[in-house]
Amino acid sequence: MKLFRITLALVALMTSTTIFSQNIINSNIIQVTITGTTSRADLANMANEMKTQGINFRYSPNFDSNAKLIGIKYVILDQAGVELGKAENMKLNVEGSKTQFRLRKEQNGFQMICTGSCPD
Repeated sequence: MKLFRITLALVALMTSTTIFSQNIINSNIIQVTITGTTSRADLANMANEMKTQGINFRYSPNFDSNAKLIGIKYVILDQAGVELGKAENMKLNVEGSKTQFRLRKEQNGFQMICTGSCPD
């Protein structure tokens, strides 16, 4: 019974961590975290979702021979082509390494809150 409770607690912890780390892209906020486990398809999906919100996510990824993301450079532009932010991380193959950005919708469009590293 004790093992069952421990297993349930671990499942709950892992589920809440997954939910917390999910990217959010909607009409009010864009919150993205990119790690070494982010796939080419994930990047394309994020770019397409952001495009529907009027944000252009241009990126240049580096993958290893196993298709693992090891580095990325990116720039975020608004509909008019104005740069909102840019960052790069060429060490995504290092455990715990990530790059993030957050934008929030204001009266005059999306505004960059943070890029590269964002507080939790």
